Amino acid sequence: MNKVNRKMTLLTVISSFLNASSCNELFKQFFIEDIRMFVEISADAISLAQKIKNLSEHELVDLLVKVDDKYIAALFIILTQFSQYTIILNRLVHKVAMSLQELLNKLSDLDIVTVARALGVEIEYKPCALETHYIVVKSANNAQIGALCFNYRMPLYHYLKLARTLLTEESWKLVAFPIAKGYIYVDSKVKIVRLIAEYLRHALVSKISQLSSSCTLKGGEVEEILRKFEEALEIPTKGVADLNTSGKGKEDADSITISEQEHIHRLKELFANIKNVEELVKIAEKYFPPCINNILNLLLKGENLTHHQRFALATFLINLNISPEVIIDLFKHSPDFNEKITRYQIEHLQGLRGSKKKYLPYSCATMKTLNMCKWDCRVKNPLAYPYKMIKLTSKND
Repeated sequence: MNKVNRKMTLLTVISSFLNASSCNELFKQFFIEDIRMFVEISADAISLAQKIKNLSEHELVDLLVKVDDKYIAALFIILTQFSQYTIILNRLVHKVAMSLQELLNKLSDLDIVTVARALGVEIEYKPCALETHYIVVKSANNAQIGALCFNYRMPLYHYLKLARTLLTEESWKLVAFPIAKGYIYVDSKVKIVRLIAEYLRHALVSKISQLSSSCTLKGGEVEEILRKFEEALEIPTKGVADLNTSGKGKEDADSITISEQEHIHRLKELFANIKNVEELVKIAEKYFPPCINNILNLLLKGENLTHHQRFALATFLINLNISPEVIIDLFKHSPDFNEKITRYQIEHLQGLRGSKKKYLPYSCATMKTLNMCKWDCRVKNPLAYPYKMIKLTSKND
């Protein structure tokens, strides 16, 4: 089988998984309803999961193209038994989606449309389906008219569905694209592929979660497979849900009753003394504004935050003097976490690198504009919220 056909086959396997209504359907299609075949293949599926976790997206593309379809199907079936571990699930699925993005970029325009339609993504391709013109001014007496061709289009409602996690970024907002007769036109193959990858990421997580309730694997051999998978992926015995349980930290601001100035000093001290992510989450429940808590909870679930969400959360924590090490540990929940890059970005926002400028969080007005806030906390900046809460506490003492 040639390389292009192999790529198409890989994407067809993923399409089959997304279209399956039950695990029985998957067993019938990939394992001829033979549980023994599934058990024998599972060891390779576990090894594949480890490689997905550890390899770069580029290395992973070559692996996924070569690996047997049944290994991929077995891995997805196993993942249905671990859907509650959202951090690990999102991380694996994110790596697969980003690798598929790289793979799709190597396909022809028509092959991309074929794959997209098989996945249920409505995209049309036509060379220069829409042409727009713009003026390039080179000098006071020299101006030229340029043309830009848009080769792809899709229904607007479909674009809004695919790009929902990207819409806070300027380059993905509706104003960045021509819209006509219910269609949105896209000029870049790279952007179309990114949209498909985003769709795959959300669709795979959703399908795994959907099948988890009906896909029950039983039997001694299968239970051993699940144990080995848990061990190989280092799945923690304490899940993310434990970080979201209600309860007060060792130091609770209700016990601070001296004066408003001392309350604020104690609160600053409380933030500076946070030693780990669990302590941060407990304090956040009471002192962080809803918009920041919402982003924090998305990250704890292993969601892939947008650029604006990462900036808002990181700058908020930095300006509360929370330890950079705690902030970096928090971002380890991100499916695309890279410690070297994260550390550099945190230090840049602190003003330790680059422009040497310490960044402030977005104002509440900007948070609303970016669709990251739907609450009315009666403050102008998220940083004001913790001090508002400590003042309310002091009045109630």
